[in-house]
Amino acid sequence: MAGLPALVADHFTRSDAEKSAVRRGRVLEDLAVAVFGLIPGVRLYRRNHFSAGRSAEFDVSFVNTRSENGLYLLEALFLVECKNTRRKTAAREIRNFATKIRQAGLINGVLVTARGVSGSPTARTAGWDAILRAKSEGTWVVPITRDELTGVADIRGLVRLLTDNHLLLFGFG
Repeated sequence: MAGLPALVADHFTRSDAEKSAVRRGRVLEDLAVAVFGLIPGVRLYRRNHFSAGRSAEFDVSFVNTRSENGLYLLEALFLVECKNTRRKTAAREIRNFATKIRQAGLINGVLVTARGVSGSPTARTAGWDAILRAKSEGTWVVPITRDELTGVADIRGLVRLLTDNHLLLFGFG
């Protein structure tokens, strides 16, 4: 394998060539499966599956054994939601993801968003307000963006990025 930066660049090149939002989303899911699967202690559980009552669709779910050098802050099962639209991820979409997390009986999930989160984290507006409100209700939506992913050099950097973004929600950083 040519390394994490090449893997990320290849997926975003493929994604950029897609005209369909659904296909762009699938390419981003492919990327999430590929990069999260490289993290020690993390393995794919299911992809594009539904809740027991079929009221919610989950993009990707992972099992996390909290291995050394892995993701200690994420629970044993976590969801990843992929948003590969041409605009920032809106508050409504983030609220929907937070609801999916809660209804699945989980605490946290990762939002992989190509264009980022709408609003301002410091002013608590739009999508960032939805993330911070979810946190105040005990649900952690940890965002990572395309720009952040393309800046990661290796798996340690990816783990550090996820950890840092999670800690930012605690108010650290």
